[in-house]
Amino acid sequence: MRFAGALALNARLLEELARKDANPELCIPAELVPQLREFLLLHGFKADKHDCVAVTLAGKNIGSFDVPFLRQLPGWGTLVRHEPALLDPAAFHLNWRKDTRLPTMSICKARAHFADATVAHQALADALDVVALLRVVDTNFVDEDFDLRPKTSSAVALSGGV
Repeated sequence: MRFAGALALNARLLEELARKDANPELCIPAELVPQLREFLLLHGFKADKHDCVAVTLAGKNIGSFDVPFLRQLPGWGTLVRHEPALLDPAAFHLNWRKDTRLPTMSICKARAHFADATVAHQALADALDVVALLRVVDTNFVDEDFDLRPKTSSAVALSGGV
């Protein structure tokens, strides 16, 4: 059943891979990291002393799911590498009093008051959801059930403003 579910979730991707005609939006694995590096450099990232561009990765379950795939790409770790720290939006939408594990993407979206908590299970849509989930988190984020901010006026001093 798991295999059938995985095939169903990736049906569009499998159709794309089965196309016989050329698709200029696709690249082979050997082209991916050099293209990513070029994109990052064009957008203000800098190479380190080893001429490698370091990025902080963000994603739901990124460390256990995506990073192992990235490590297999030609040029990963030499042209582009990820910082040791990773951002999973679940950590920002965790309810320490109720949750026994990190919340799913759907639960994160509900807690962030998204109009639709559905998870597409498609790379681009899920990546955009992660960006949106991280953008709603700021220093004024308050979980109604679990507010760690001090209840005194010292909270204003700690936050640096009103």
